[in-house]
Order: sequence, then structure tokens, then C-alpha cells
Amino acid sequence: MKLKKEDVIQLGALAQLAIDENTISDVTSRLENVLELVSQLQTADTRNIEPIAHPQQGFQALREDQITEKNDQKAFQKLSKDVHNNLYLVPKVIE
Repeated sequence: MKLKKEDVIQLGALAQLAIDENTISDVTSRLENVLELVSQLQTADTRNIEPIAHPQQGFQALREDQITEKNDQKAFQKLSKDVHNNLYLVPKVIE
């Protein structure tokens, strides 16, 4: 679909975007590409396809949770300057 300069300016005004005169041709080209993609999507045959509200409803590959790393918390806390109740204490930065 071919867009006119006036269409792009009006669309920019509706979207409350200031489109510079130097970029109108680039914006027009990009919008035409988006409209072309939408027209391609509209030609897809979606009969016998049940709509979904969220992509994860269709299929979600889950894996079993496995511990792959050891807990080095105590070793890291030994390297720290100050630890209290397993929490790292850091100097105050902001008053």
C-alpha cells in the first residue's frame, strides 16, 4: 500500500509524534513495510485454528529442575569485608 506524505503527517499527529521533514520518506517506507507485512498476515488461512490468549497456552517445553552448580556462599562470604547474618554489609553511599 502506498502512503502519501499527508497520510504520514496525519498519522504522526494522531500518535502525537513530531516527524521531521528530513525523515518523512524513511518513516513512509517503514510504515509501508509494516502494512505489507500486515497484508501478508491477513492472507494466512486461520480456519480450524483455535485462538489462544497467551502464547504459552499453546505449548511450553518444560525441563526438570536440576542443581547444576554448588553453593559457594560461605567461600564468597569469607572474601567479603563485612558479613552479618549471611548478608553482605556495604558502606553507605547516599545520605
